[in-house]
Amino acid sequence: DLAPSQVGEQVRPVIHLIGRPEGMRGIGDGQIVWIMGDPQTWTASAIDDVKKWVAKGNVCWFDVRLAQSIGIECSDGASMPTAVVAQSAKEHDLVAGVSRVTAPDAFPYMRELPSGAKPILVVANKPEHVVLAVWELGKGAILFRPPGKIEKVLWPMIGKRGWIETDQADGAKLLSNLELFSLEMIRKAAAPEG
Repeated sequence: DLAPSQVGEQVRPVIHLIGRPEGMRGIGDGQIVWIMGDPQTWTASAIDDVKKWVAKGNVCWFDVRLAQSIGIECSDGASMPTAVVAQSAKEHDLVAGVSRVTAPDAFPYMRELPSGAKPILVVANKPEHVVLAVWELGKGAILFRPPGKIEKVLWPMIGKRGWIETDQADGAKLLSNLELFSLEMIRKAAAPEG
């Protein structure tokens, strides 16, 4: 179970936590899905379905550790518990009022991004290690983000927890921005054109 601090009141009515591709069935438009779980369960076909759904104007939060399911190399960051704003993202809405965020042990990171994706947060001393990125597709977006905080931490998780700490640095502000950005994407996609 995710801790309440990781999913705010604003997005609760429209967010769905998905661990397997079957969880996407029946999810309509104007929604956010947070994809987590085992990357082995997410086939190329399932990822293509998610991308088509996103392009219609929906938002997908995608755990960074699952990036390998779309062919992106990812790793745990060893002793890298701090992420900072990427140089190219200083003016992005996702980092308004944010300079750094921390994780309890180390952030997972991506060593590359899909074509067209933009780095938002990077490991403090390794700017090529991307902790949070946005990939706009059609009218929607996929946000690669650190995994969510869980209520009960088990001992095997120590050393690879990697979620955003809301009570340290700018963690709470970043999560608020993530929610506002996601809701704004959905709102714009639903607005009549003209």
